[in-house]
Amino acid sequence: MQDNSTTLNDAIAQLNERAPHIVNGHPLWSLTSRSFGFEIHLHLSDEYAELDGVSTAGDVSWVIFDGPEPVDAIKKAIDELDNLNVQLAAKAVAA
Repeated sequence: MQDNSTTLNDAIAQLNERAPHIVNGHPLWSLTSRSFGFEIHLHLSDEYAELDGVSTAGDVSWVIFDGPEPVDAIKKAIDELDNLNVQLAAKAVAA
């Protein structure tokens, strides 16, 4: 059990480090247990609003990922965040 806990703590630390810091210098995300596993809901800053895979309503943008275990959902979120950052960089170069 200690190994799983350490892995989850490491995954959370990575997500906190890499997610956009949009609320008082901190990331905003939630991890929820669902019947199919776990779901992570990651809020994004305004510059992500028009990127592929990002949902937007009013001035709030977010992405949702799921996985059978919390670490799986967090890893998906980190991987997709990397993809979104590539899109964001390409958008900035094209502007």
